[in-house]
Amino acid sequence: MEVNKEACLEIFWMNSASPDAFIDLYDRFQADTGIKVDIVPSASPMEEPILAKWAAGERPDILDWHSLGVWFIQINAPETCQDLSDMEFVDKYKPEFKFINELLYPDGKIWGVNLIHPHVTGYCYNKEIFTELNLEIPKNYDEFFKLCGDIKDAGITPLYGAAQDAWPLQIDTFGFYCDGYKDDPTGFYEDLNTGKTNFVQPAYLDALNAVQKLLDAGYYQENVNVGTFAESQDALYNGDVAMTAQLEWLPQIIADNYGMEEANAKIGMFGISMESNCVPWGLWSPGACWVLPKTGDPLREAAAREFINYISGEGYEQFAKDYGMPAVLEGVDVEIKLEGLAEIISYFEKDSAPVFHQLVNASYGTYEFYMQEMFAGTKTPEDVAQALSDEFAKNAIKLGLPGWELIFADVVMISLPMVILFIFAHRQITSGIMSGAVKG
Repeated sequence: MEVNKEACLEIFWMNSASPDAFIDLYDRFQADTGIKVDIVPSASPMEEPILAKWAAGERPDILDWHSLGVWFIQINAPETCQDLSDMEFVDKYKPEFKFINELLYPDGKIWGVNLIHPHVTGYCYNKEIFTELNLEIPKNYDEFFKLCGDIKDAGITPLYGAAQDAWPLQIDTFGFYCDGYKDDPTGFYEDLNTGKTNFVQPAYLDALNAVQKLLDAGYYQENVNVGTFAESQDALYNGDVAMTAQLEWLPQIIADNYGMEEANAKIGMFGISMESNCVPWGLWSPGACWVLPKTGDPLREAAAREFINYISGEGYEQFAKDYGMPAVLEGVDVEIKLEGLAEIISYFEKDSAPVFHQLVNASYGTYEFYMQEMFAGTKTPEDVAQALSDEFAKNAIKLGLPGWELIFADVVMISLPMVILFIFAHRQITSGIMSGAVKG
């Protein structure tokens, strides 16, 4: 089909606070193809504003979205997006990364293109502080907690929490969940998705309590409730704090801001769970899922497909090298020059598990704001777990997920006697009132 090079493709951009490699990719696409793009960044947290636009019928030409089950399911791609199954990138994945499409698209149809190694999370740490205090990388939560105590005793703040931004607080818990389900994540989340279990269980409560224990011990900075993601970068780099929980893009952003040599000298990254160094991974935006919404304009839709051909074809090698993560497509190999990134990837290759929202099939509410309330002291770990469970149940029933129709029926059957009693009592009360009114 003819491509409309006069068009200006609109891209809903999920995460503007990300490495320069993505913006550079968009710039090269425009320069090499002559097709212009208009990047529309979203507010943070990013998901709800974009979903509100989506629900109102707004459709960009390209959507940079999450490949996480909980978010991907909400755009209803089979109805709203172009089928990309016939595009060349589908057969280009390296064997070790073919699982991505198999996991995301069990029906065999491909609705989005993922060009990045799964994002990994852990604790970024200041190497100079660790060297000065002769600290070793912890191997489990107990060692991690003791490490924080040793750092605080030395007069240094152990942890930075970005509670004002809210979204980073989720990351503090991701690693602590892993050991609870890593042996069978698919089976574990199948039970959650079908209503056989919920979030009020040890795997989640232990993780939430682990963070609460760190809070209670005073291991976060004093102004934790006004902390921001942007400030966490400088605080870690400058040595104002020893560690912060984040994705692997934090060392990359620090390298963008201060240079590779400085980032390698100062920033490392390790994984930690309750009993091991298990690393959680997930397919977050940016780069995890470019989808092409149906816009009703054939020429613009063709131009959007040209974008996918470019970023997975001639534009991919440079992007992969700029991004600095292991390449997922055949024919491209990347030397990881950023030491903190190489460190966390080595932990990932030894022991890893998907983050919980990678495999859940319904929304669990605003986890970041539940965590924000926990950091503010207005929610307990049990409150957070219960809020997750309640929201998940409500949305699973709304979506009609398998297993939840029986739970809905049980709720109806349990409620029915009370409804009947209310109707009967209401009639009796109304009758009495009317009788009294007549007598009066």
